[in-house]
Amino acid sequence: MIFILSLNYYSNVFSSSSGEALDNFTKKQYELLFESNLSNISGEYGDIFDISKKKDTFNNIADSIKKSRESVENDNEIILSKITNLEESKKEIEEDIKNVLKKIQDLSLASAQLKTDIELNEKKIELLKQKIEENKKILLEYLEYMYKKGNTAYDGIQIDNLKSIILNDEDISSVINDLYFNGLIQIAGKNLIDKHMKFIGELYVQKVDLENKKIEYAGIRKQLIIEQKNLKDKREFQEKLLKISKNRQQEYEKIIAEKLKTENKLREITAE
Repeated sequence: MIFILSLNYYSNVFSSSSGEALDNFTKKQYELLFESNLSNISGEYGDIFDISKKKDTFNNIADSIKKSRESVENDNEIILSKITNLEESKKEIEEDIKNVLKKIQDLSLASAQLKTDIELNEKKIELLKQKIEENKKILLEYLEYMYKKGNTAYDGIQIDNLKSIILNDEDISSVINDLYFNGLIQIAGKNLIDKHMKFIGELYVQKVDLENKKIEYAGIRKQLIIEQKNLKDKREFQEKLLKISKNRQQEYEKIIAEKLKTENKLREITAE
């Protein structure tokens, strides 16, 4: 009886001690796995944790560098594309400016030539007017002479009408031909009148030519003003392109620097 009681006692004590030991072991394992600092673990298991941590860190950095490098290369391609397009635009605007300058040069030469021609026309017209005025005086004197000579074919009123026709620069060739045909004026008088009518015809031609040249000159001057404005606009646009090009170059150099920095960082990590 005593033996049985003793056995039960030791059995209860053993069971209680075993339960406490199991609880203590579980608690230590929990602290080890979830609450302890891995850096405090020494020995073989601590080295394993440290290597794994370094590997994860390296992989994270490598992924970050890869993404950064891809971003830099993508930006680099965009900038290169912009620079290429920009260079093409610069070449195009330079070619446009050359063409406009050529147009301005041609228009300026044509304008100068027309101006010279107009001045020459005006001088010819003035000279013809002087000749016509001189001829008028001679013709009027000749008609006066005919009347005073006692030619009865034309009376004073008819002579005055002839004078009026001459003074108004009208065509009197048919009248003069009749006078000559009827023997009322001499050959010298007819030649004088023919010369007078020739001057009047030349004057008309010169006036028409002058008017046409003035119209053409005005058109060229207008076109010249337009092309000069066009040149100004294109040069302003060229200046903007140059400024943009400078900024793009700086942006490109910045991206290249970032690319080199990323590659150097990758080499340093790889070397560790």
